[in-house]
Amino acid sequence: MSRVELHDALRLVEQFGLAPLRRSTNSRPKQHFGASAAYARWAMARREVEEMVVTNLRGQGAKIDFGDPVRIRLGGLAASSTVGLERALRNWTGRAQQRLAGTRPAR
Repeated sequence: MSRVELHDALRLVEQFGLAPLRRSTNSRPKQHFGASAAYARWAMARREVEEMVVTNLRGQGAKIDFGDPVRIRLGGLAASSTVGLERALRNWTGRAQQRLAGTRPAR
C-alpha cells in the first residue's frame, strides 16, 4: 500500500471508526457501575455504534473479526485487541503511523 493509500485508510478509520466510538464513549453515564437503566440503554446504543462501525469499515475494504479478540486487517496491516473494537482500531492506527514513519511494525 502506498503512503497516500495508507493516509486515506487512516482517515477512514478515524472518520468511520474511532470518531463514532469516541462519541459513544463520551456519552457513557458517569455512574455506569451496577445495573442502572441509563447504563443498560448506553450499552445497547454502544453495541449499535460498534455494529455500524464494523459495517462501514467492511464497506471500505477492512476485514474485521468482531470476536474475542477483535481483529482488524486493512491496507496490509493487522491489529487486534482483547479489550474491544475501539482499542483494536487504535492499535491498527498505531501500526499505520509506524509504517508511515518508516518503521516496519510486526504483523
